[in-house]
Amino acid sequence: MPEPPSFAIFIEDGKGPLFREYCADLTEAKRRAEELAELEGLPFIVFSFQQARQVARFKPKPRPASVYCAERALLERLCDEAEAILNAARNAFRDRSGACLTEEFGSLTNEAQKAWQDFSRRKTALDAHVREHHCLKAG
Repeated sequence: MPEPPSFAIFIEDGKGPLFREYCADLTEAKRRAEELAELEGLPFIVFSFQQARQVARFKPKPRPASVYCAERALLERLCDEAEAILNAARNAFRDRSGACLTEEFGSLTNEAQKAWQDFSRRKTALDAHVREHHCLKAG
């Protein structure tokens, strides 16, 4: 017969504790409660059945405040422009690839690759900026 769980994890939401899950050992219960606190943004407690009391409490770490950012607005505009150029290059390649000379095919391929690289570079810059600054979407 399986051993009964030794620990329980509860959400602490202001209305009282709300059961979340059982764990067999304290290390796993603490790891899971800390993980849940970060994921859900709520405090979690670990309760020991053997000791009949709370043995650990985890609060979510404060998240940086988001702010409007003019640099993000510029990066989004540049990214949107690069995406439009990429879509135009893909459409030209798709429309002309079966009915063009080898030289034109090479040119269309190069344009599409260059547009993809430019879009990827700008999208990476935008994503990195948002990750670093936690800024709000422009507009």
